[in-house]
Parts: sequence; C-alpha cells; structure tokens
Amino acid sequence: MIRTNLPWKVSALHEADLKTDYAGVFLPDQSGKKYKNAAKDFIWQWFSPQQSLTWVTETQERKRIIS
Repeated sequence: MIRTNLPWKVSALHEADLKTDYAGVFLPDQSGKKYKNAAKDFIWQWFSPQQSLTWVTETQERKRIIS
C-alpha cells in the first residue's frame, strides 16, 4: 500500500538535497548526458530514493540511488 504522505517526504528530501552540493540521482543509460539537468529534476526523485547519498569517486560527486 502506498502511503499518501510519501510524495511529501520525497519532496522534502529532494529540497534538502538541492541545498547541498548534491549532483542528482543516477540515471539510466545515457539520459544524464542527453539531458544535463535531469538528475536533479524532481520527477527522477520519485522512485523510492535511497536514504543516504553515495560518493562517486570518479566524478567527485554525491548522488542518490533510486530504485
């Protein structure tokens, strides 16, 4: 069962991320290269976001895994 307050929790998490040096979420395939700002768009945050950020050594960025 999906809780009705889930979108608000995801939205609050996304807003908090944007206030930091958050690079966005990991995007499928080449989407991140084709759409440069997509990783920070709210629509991508919607799918069960991981609670903590992941440090990506290669790019020196913090990203969130979505599932």
